Amino acid sequence: KSFEAQYKLVYIWLPEYLNSATANAILKVLEEPPANTLFLLVCNNSDSLLTTILSRTQRFAVPKFTEADVVAFLLKNGVSAERASEISLLVNGNLQYALALANARNDNQHDWFAQWMRYCYAYSVTEMVSMSEEFDSLTKEQQKQFFEYALTIFREIFLTAAGNANLVKLEKKPLEFVQNFSKVFNVNNLSRITALIDEAIFHVERNVRSKMVFLDLSLQLGRLIK
Repeated sequence: KSFEAQYKLVYIWLPEYLNSATANAILKVLEEPPANTLFLLVCNNSDSLLTTILSRTQRFAVPKFTEADVVAFLLKNGVSAERASEISLLVNGNLQYALALANARNDNQHDWFAQWMRYCYAYSVTEMVSMSEEFDSLTKEQQKQFFEYALTIFREIFLTAAGNANLVKLEKKPLEFVQNFSKVFNVNNLSRITALIDEAIFHVERNVRSKMVFLDLSLQLGRLIK
């Protein structure tokens, strides 16, 4: 209720995930809104909304942060100019991810990813199980960040394998890994691999046991990366 201000504001976060019944209920409210009430629907994918909802709202597109924005943000948070520039190339305009990388040990995420790929390539199930136990001990945000990092590296591997190495934006150590791994990586399976990682992120967000998610993903990647 509004006790002092004239208007009330209703936030609806990620409305594209609403089921049909709920979306239709909100549609009815949007058609006949209460007096002095503003509805703000914040979504990442407006194409997934009901067209009837879209037709009753005014759309505002919020662009991603640029690399320069990310660098400026990190500099204000005490990150060196060189490190800020490196991170800005990796995060695709995501400030939260940029800050997480800045606060993490520089090489830990990449070293863990590189070791994971070696086990997947060799199809070393025992080591995969061991890594799944380690993955299970991470926080949900750390798990999601790791999978997002994996998506970034796979994209750079594809660019390298496709003869577009000049477009790759990575630090020295990950760059060397990408250059070597792209020589044995089966780029024909890349779309399937990225879909599996996206699915793993989806499951982690919905509290599926992360150990099971990671091990299942590892076994499938082991069959696809060769």
